[in-house]
Amino acid sequence: MTDNGGPRPDPMLQRLVAAAEANPSSGVQVTLFVPFGQAYGEIVPRVLHSQEVRGYLIDNGLMDVAAQFGDLDMDDKSGAPEFVHLGIGSRTETTHDGRIPQLRVTRIRLADVSAWHIDG
Repeated sequence: MTDNGGPRPDPMLQRLVAAAEANPSSGVQVTLFVPFGQAYGEIVPRVLHSQEVRGYLIDNGLMDVAAQFGDLDMDDKSGAPEFVHLGIGSRTETTHDGRIPQLRVTRIRLADVSAWHIDG
């Protein structure tokens, strides 16, 4: 959570993210409303995001950086998730330039989510 008095994540969404990450086969699908538009997909464990980034770094010759990346994405010490990771097939609709990129894993800071709902 933020310590600077900025936006705080919705505690219900934090609990949902924690539960979905603890039970990866749950298949929880969400739509998140964020400053750049909407993101939707299945909540996946943050380790998938780490693997995706490390794989990209290795594929692009940045082995030293990939080796250091391991635990940098850990959430704060309270144990409450600070980020949500939407899995393979997740989509992001941006209002800036009309692009809809297909990403394997999208990482979004929970404090940036202004509204959300469960899909399905």
